[in-house]
Amino acid sequence: MKKLSLFIAFLLSLNFLIYAQENEQNENLTISKVEFDGLNRTKKSFIEKKYEKYIGKTVSEIDVHSLETELQMEGLFETSEIKFVQENDSAILNINVKEKISFIPLPFAMYSSSGFMAGLVVLDMNAFGVKDNFMFGGFYSTSSITGMLMFSKPAGDNFVPGHSVFISTSKNKPEIRNLNNDVVLDYENFAFNASYKLTEKLGNINNIDFSLGIGIFDSDSDLSVSSIDSAIIGSAKINYRLSKSDWNGFFMSTSECSLFAGLSRNFGLDDDSTISEWIYNFGCKSIFQKSVFSQRLRFVGTLCGSTLFSQNDKSAHISSYLSRIDGGVTILPSDFFTNEIAGTSLGLEVALKKFSFGLLSLYANYEAVFANDFELSYSDKIDMDFFQGANGGMRLYLSKIAFPALAFGVSYNATKQYFQYSFAMGVNAN
Repeated sequence: MKKLSLFIAFLLSLNFLIYAQENEQNENLTISKVEFDGLNRTKKSFIEKKYEKYIGKTVSEIDVHSLETELQMEGLFETSEIKFVQENDSAILNINVKEKISFIPLPFAMYSSSGFMAGLVVLDMNAFGVKDNFMFGGFYSTSSITGMLMFSKPAGDNFVPGHSVFISTSKNKPEIRNLNNDVVLDYENFAFNASYKLTEKLGNINNIDFSLGIGIFDSDSDLSVSSIDSAIIGSAKINYRLSKSDWNGFFMSTSECSLFAGLSRNFGLDDDSTISEWIYNFGCKSIFQKSVFSQRLRFVGTLCGSTLFSQNDKSAHISSYLSRIDGGVTILPSDFFTNEIAGTSLGLEVALKKFSFGLLSLYANYEAVFANDFELSYSDKIDMDFFQGANGGMRLYLSKIAFPALAFGVSYNATKQYFQYSFAMGVNAN
């Protein structure tokens, strides 16, 4: 029995040595070709060309985890399997994928403390098989009826810029709230907006984009408030973003920092107008997402702010005002507008259950924000007020499409002592 045990141990050791030697030889093989299998809509020539950058590298030089993250960031694939297949004295990088649904007639709806919204868009996230994006549709909400059209082509490697065009038209009857969540202004208008954006990748993690836009607003209000008058507004904006992502099988965690500056001009103003002819907008945004303790748990932090400047302490047109989104928080009213805001949010998100069709998660955050209350004129600027509170909820991410399927959120403004809630299907609840 002892001799048999020694013989088995010898065979196992020999097997291990042979495997280790073969594995070392495989790792030294040079990639000669990249192949994608399982493609349906995506053009094989398009996606394989993007990954030709791995040709000439040895197997050991390829970070499989980084490659998996890169494939997931494409937004095209539900799953991917990476293999290195030896062919003579080289290796083929073989990637077998299962594509996501990219052409979607998408109904969506949201109900919150400030009202409801429902609509339908036809969305193609892989138009022509080359990852172009097309969207057409509209929605009806408590405050507006809107139709919209968008087409975009992402930036490519080797300094090939991306482009996007967005057009929308809407009939609006918004209500604006102050920091106490009280309605302080309501009006009616018709709006048409069009914009063009040019995007450029600077390496793997740097992006810069420049956009031009035109807005035409026809006010139906009898109120003597210059900020909501009919107007034609031209705008320009430049944005720099540094971004890096990591996919761990549960979450795509992204850390980024962006800086932006904007300039807009109101045309056709008379000398007595209380609206500034030129408006300047500056801001920044930082997001940090990272798994902690487990791949199922991640820390999420945001810090962002924005401010408007105008000539001679005049106000901006209402379409240029900032919202709570510019402060990165949910504890302020969703219909709140201001000229200056800065906020932060810190929290955790945990993956409760992973299904074949998606991921159910639970999140909770603490939020703090400085903001000026809503003012129609900048001449009597007041000190920024401080607010704090918490928000939490649940999200269901679909694995076959790249946005939440269902989301529910509740926020509590502890400073002003009011709750807000939202429930969404097809859009983010925040």
